Amino acid sequence: MAFSAVVSLLDLATRQKVESHWDYLEENCGLTGIRITPYPHISWQVAEKHDLIPLKNALATRARMAHPLSILTTGLGMFSGPTPVLYLPIVKNPSLMDFHRQVWEETLPFAHGVNLKYHPDAWIPHITLAYKDIHHDNIGCIMQEYAFKNFDWHISLDNLALVAQEGEEVGVLKERYNFNTAGSKR
Repeated sequence: MAFSAVVSLLDLATRQKVESHWDYLEENCGLTGIRITPYPHISWQVAEKHDLIPLKNALATRARMAHPLSILTTGLGMFSGPTPVLYLPIVKNPSLMDFHRQVWEETLPFAHGVNLKYHPDAWIPHITLAYKDIHHDNIGCIMQEYAFKNFDWHISLDNLALVAQEGEEVGVLKERYNFNTAGSKR
């Protein structure tokens, strides 16, 4: 499964917290699927592929115009189905939704095989904790630990990045564009 994704990488402190949860889930519940994309992040758009040169130009321009964006996670979520996904929901707010719509619209012309689950009208912002290998035998292990944790995290997003994956290879960070940190924060 090849893909490319427009994401925001998480700040160091949040990344370390997410990775500690990945480590716990791997060591105690046998979950390793999340490691296919080894960068804790928030996804804005996912596609089978992007036209890289115009996409990189669009991301660089958007990042230059953007200021750090404050977000909040709360609770625990699960996308159910044959391949469940455990995640931290991000509370939607007008700044987050406006930014997502801008990124979506500015990068859509360069996306091929876009995943419509990330369309602004359908998007559920989240940080993934477990992906690909949740099943009947390990769901109890996950819920015993995670159903009782507090996940009210305050996070500042300060970048746009491009991550790509070919086949079952581990995802690779292709580019990162930092936001304009001068002036007021959203």
